[in-house]
Amino acid sequence: MIVEALRAGGSQRSVAARFGVGLGTVQRAAARAVTADLGGVDWADRSTAPHRTRRVTPLTEEAVLAVRAELATGILGDCGALAIRDELRGRGLVDVPSPRTIGRILERRGVLDGRRRVRRPPPPRGWYIPALTAREVDLDSFDIVTGLRLQGGAHLEALTG
Repeated sequence: MIVEALRAGGSQRSVAARFGVGLGTVQRAAARAVTADLGGVDWADRSTAPHRTRRVTPLTEEAVLAVRAELATGILGDCGALAIRDELRGRGLVDVPSPRTIGRILERRGVLDGRRRVRRPPPPRGWYIPALTAREVDLDSFDIVTGLRLQGGAHLEALTG
């Protein structure tokens, strides 16, 4: 019926609105009907799921989990996705997954602690000085840098503002 409405002169948007379907549905029906006559078109719904997934190999997943376990018990304790990726690269592993993929592996295998990090906005500038927050005054910041040693042994002192 969609194709007949299109052949009768209706635009794809108007046909989609008339039948209560998405524009993509109408476009797919029109593409199917162009390739064959109406009797030979397969009108069955087709899954939009990918035919092939692109997961990393199980060996790579195991390597990610092993490295995470080692890093978690290490002296630094940094066992995030970037640290895991750097360690895998350092060990010479080929096709190291991206940090986001490593995060997905950790989530899928259930090794995360389940706590999400809450990101709050920073306080306004000068929040600790009421007059500055009220924009009644301006802030002048000066700093002195001392003991800076340059090449050749010369010392430098600087006033920044």
